[in-house]
Amino acid sequence: MIRLGKPSPYIVSAPHGSFDLHTGRIVQETCAALPQWGCVVVTGYRTRKIPINVNRPTEGISLLPNQESRTPVAEAVYRQYLSIIKSISNDPKWYIEIHGNARKKSASFIEIATIGLSIEQSKKIALTWTPLLHIHGLSEYTLLIEPLHKVHFSAEASKEFGSLSQFQPTLHIELPEALRFEKQEATVQFLQKALSVLPML
Repeated sequence: MIRLGKPSPYIVSAPHGSFDLHTGRIVQETCAALPQWGCVVVTGYRTRKIPINVNRPTEGISLLPNQESRTPVAEAVYRQYLSIIKSISNDPKWYIEIHGNARKKSASFIEIATIGLSIEQSKKIALTWTPLLHIHGLSEYTLLIEPLHKVHFSAEASKEFGSLSQFQPTLHIELPEALRFEKQEATVQFLQKALSVLPML
């Protein structure tokens, strides 16, 4: 696990930095322009053979919360992860995770599961971030954010017994493949601007 930067009330993390391909690099490059943010990149723990979830004390891929396996190794990794997050801030004003998916039906969406956001707050984020997608050449993507919108990747396990249950408000951002591969530079530029305005919303 890599902690980038100093303690901060604003935290962005890539819990599956080497498994959700390029999310670790995206968070690192985003943080390079955001000195006011504390950042964490996790690599090496989650593999197809040993699918440790990192941001919760279980193992498993594409399972329902009650199907994931709670193991001693997964619990130890989760405790370490929370310790690093809390070393940045015990009570962050914003806690954000960046994830990636390859679901074809989500290929044109940036899906954001949330904890602690009202509909009005989610509207503000949608209204502020959507123009930024256009500015950075990503106008073909639609932003979906709870509770304003329904999302496929709702992060139920993490909300129930993982990192999203520990902090409020939280954003769990799911990036489709194209945003992490051929459009990676534009994605970083979008996130740099989107996160920089978030504390003011």
